[in-house]
Amino acid sequence: NYVIDDDLATDRTTRSLTRVGWDSIASVLCDARDIPATYFASNHTITKFGSATDRSGQFFPFRRHPHNIRLYLAMNSLEDKRKVAMMKVVYAHFAGNFCLDLFEDMSPSLIIEILGFVNLGFEALNVQ
Repeated sequence: NYVIDDDLATDRTTRSLTRVGWDSIASVLCDARDIPATYFASNHTITKFGSATDRSGQFFPFRRHPHNIRLYLAMNSLEDKRKVAMMKVVYAHFAGNFCLDLFEDMSPSLIIEILGFVNLGFEALNVQ
């Protein structure tokens, strides 16, 4: 479990995370700056977010998570953390619209290796 400090991350009137709070959590779970950051700097172990709202420290999970947060937490619940990292790379850099400029300065052999890696990631996501 990962506890968010209510004073820093929540809107006091609604007692829910602000957009800035959710964006911060998303960047911890999936650092999309580039492929190495997504693979190596993203957190692949956190599976729940919540807040400790009283002195007892009791954990209160947030009831609603944005779609991307739910997806990252579901990925993190898998045991194979290498697979989790690969899935996040595919989701962050190759799902939907992506820019081919990523490959501009790469050697052909590296491009082939990355595309093989991406294929494994798509298979892990069960994307055909």
